[in-house]
Amino acid sequence: MRRAASVVLSLFAISLLGAGAPPASQGSIDWKTNFSAALQEAQSSGRPLMVKFTTKTCRVCGEVNPRFQNPEVVSRAAGFICVAIDPTQETKLALSMNPPVKDVPDVRFLSPNQQPLARLGGPMKVDDITKTLDEVLQKYRRDRVDALKGQIAMMLSKKNYRYAYIYSTAALGRKTELGLTAADISEIEKVVLALQGVAKNVLANAKQAEEKGDFKGATTQYYMLTFAFPDDPVAKEARAALDRLRNDAAHGAEATKLVNEADAQALCLFGEQQEKEKRYLLAQRSYGDAVKRAPESDWGKKAGAALSRMSTDPAIQEVVKRESELMPRMWAEQALAAERKGDRAEAERMWKAILTEFPAHPMAATARAKLDGKSSAPPKGSGGTQGPPGTVQGAVRETKANP
Repeated sequence: MRRAASVVLSLFAISLLGAGAPPASQGSIDWKTNFSAALQEAQSSGRPLMVKFTTKTCRVCGEVNPRFQNPEVVSRAAGFICVAIDPTQETKLALSMNPPVKDVPDVRFLSPNQQPLARLGGPMKVDDITKTLDEVLQKYRRDRVDALKGQIAMMLSKKNYRYAYIYSTAALGRKTELGLTAADISEIEKVVLALQGVAKNVLANAKQAEEKGDFKGATTQYYMLTFAFPDDPVAKEARAALDRLRNDAAHGAEATKLVNEADAQALCLFGEQQEKEKRYLLAQRSYGDAVKRAPESDWGKKAGAALSRMSTDPAIQEVVKRESELMPRMWAEQALAAERKGDRAEAERMWKAILTEFPAHPMAATARAKLDGKSSAPPKGSGGTQGPPGTVQGAVRETKANP
């Protein structure tokens, strides 16, 4: 699968495993006022929400609000998407909380799927706030790691080696950011070793099939390696074998068709899953890539029909529009984080991704300036930490997907 197709798959891994480290804290908390937009950013970045309900006329609120400017609070709040809400203006939202907001100040901590994590209220002190922030973030990270390991185990039980491998290797690559313990690391490393053993066996079988003249069987197995084990050394060998088969005078056309149809099937199924989970930008891109790969195949036609249906649904397109606006800003924040760490290659990869995937977005000008070696800071409001796509599937895979 080409680079465009791999984009949506790596974004899927990002959305499930959560984004990288939060941006470096500034002098104050970046309080957002649009809850829906903040929720979207939390779901994309993998960071929990801190929702502060206060009013201008509340005396206690006037005493408490300055405490959120304390440096200790600000630094911890960088791990959250922070929202400030006036419940007298957002009554429906306030009443939708569990339990409903009745008095202020009232601070709610929510997961990206809006599950309650903790609550603070009344004349809270700085120590109360910092302690709660620490406890919530620690528990939230632990729950996510446990959920990740559960997902990997489920994928292994279903022999879904692709995502088991991607999630495992990506998690190990960001073990510090995810807060993995030594036991977590050991457990996930064992999974990777087992999967690498499977990959070696498949490669041996593919070579035997090719030697026997079974080009269809060989192509299928080589493709399976590039699909299921994108960053393993055997995938590099499998990609070279696929290129060799594609250039074969007698079987090149058949090999190319098999790979394209397999890509279209994988992309269409992926798009269906993303649509069910209301990740419409990923779904739309996946369907589009399926059509590009094998437009005349059954899977290509199915993806085309889904793409047409989505494009005429105003509600879906509104979500896609919001996601398309938010995504490049989040990638830019991650690119800047890579620059701060001195990882120029990673930063350049992300700036290129913004320029390629979102050429009409205002952030593309920043990306172009960065790639030209000029100094240009992203526009204000570019919060978030989700990294750009890695290359995780198909014929041209070089780098890992960011979890």
